[in-house]
Amino acid sequence: GAQAPALGVQRGVLVLAVPERSAAKAAGLRGSYRGADGEIVLGDVITRVNDDSISSDGDLFKALDKYAPGASVVLTVERPTRQGAQITSQTLQLTVKLQAAEAA
Repeated sequence: GAQAPALGVQRGVLVLAVPERSAAKAAGLRGSYRGADGEIVLGDVITRVNDDSISSDGDLFKALDKYAPGASVVLTVERPTRQGAQITSQTLQLTVKLQAAEAA
């Protein structure tokens, strides 16, 4: 979303939260959270869905809209990790079986 650049995310979509019993959680996707010291720990940043490059929320919705619930997609994510004061990231590929959206 709009807050991602302020948090240092330059491309992709920052994952803020991952529902507990979701396919995304089962696949290993990590959301952002506040650490014990009160500092924000960034979650995964989605940069690709299968062959589609993701730069914004709109890109993510458009890419996912191509697939029906039950289809599996490969998400390419950057996972930030902190080593002392230095933040690095590793690239991971997670396979997620899409679920139908829950009605609000």
